[in-house]
Amino acid sequence: MSEKKTPILSIILYILAGLLGLYTIWAASFHYDNISTLIEQGQIVVSENQFELANYFLSNVGQHAIFGVILLTLGRILHVKSPDIDEYYLEEYSDAEGDEEGFEDLDQDPHK
Repeated sequence: MSEKKTPILSIILYILAGLLGLYTIWAASFHYDNISTLIEQGQIVVSENQFELANYFLSNVGQHAIFGVILLTLGRILHVKSPDIDEYYLEEYSDAEGDEEGFEDLDQDPHK
């Protein structure tokens, strides 16, 4: 029994999800520092701007986190649902061996 191989598209989706995860962590840190600086300077009052702060943070960080989770999920679905290539080709070739009678006519010259 052969081990199931990881499809190349699944690996690409995993890599992209990882890169988006790293970017999400960096963006969250950057925007958190930015908001903290504005609060310390008194330019933003948290109690009056809760919706705007949440909207700012989620629009700059949340979408990348969601896309990363979606790519990770798609990669996992592709990995789990992909057929085992070796078994697929073995079944195809074993079925083709029984059909050799139909190919005997191809050996003859059609122009005769």
